[in-house]
Amino acid sequence: MPNEDKTASRITKKRRKELARELILSHDVGQRFSQPDSAHFSELCGYEFEWVQRASPKLGSAPAVHVSWPAGDYTGSWSWVRSIDGYDDRQNLLSAMRVASRSGTFQSVAINICVHCGSTDRLTVDHQSIPFSRIVELFINEHGKPEIVNVDFGWQLVDPKQFLDYHDRLADYQVLCISCNAKKGVRTQQAFEATQRR
Repeated sequence: MPNEDKTASRITKKRRKELARELILSHDVGQRFSQPDSAHFSELCGYEFEWVQRASPKLGSAPAVHVSWPAGDYTGSWSWVRSIDGYDDRQNLLSAMRVASRSGTFQSVAINICVHCGSTDRLTVDHQSIPFSRIVELFINEHGKPEIVNVDFGWQLVDPKQFLDYHDRLADYQVLCISCNAKKGVRTQQAFEATQRR
């Protein structure tokens, strides 16, 4: 790689996105990056990933990746373009609240098989009845926006306990493979809205 690749903080966002795209496209769909390539991709995005894997893109979208981000206790699809451009205040808040939610009942979910297709590969834990974004919305309506702080590779709640307690009272989970998880988002929101109308 050229020397400029190793100094991501000193090059433009446009060039960082070009380099990230080239790096993704140098791998086959489903292929996990080597450790040096994962480290380089991490530097370009400004997050420290344990691993990075090229994924199938959505129609008409940028090349896609799945990542493991230990600091955020997150494994799944990653918007690398958005992470380079920077998130807005709402995305920063959502990110901080998601990080907080991972330290509660989420940790006790047994991750062994996708409940939809039976796959045991690339499993994720997902909110089943109420989408995470809806739990956040309900919490903010009742308690206001919590204070967040930027630490190392992302945002965290200054005092996560109140949101974590609220989240854990409402959250139930299901285990899905990455493919089934991508397909179910709209269905979950529609099902929840239907129960609210009854």
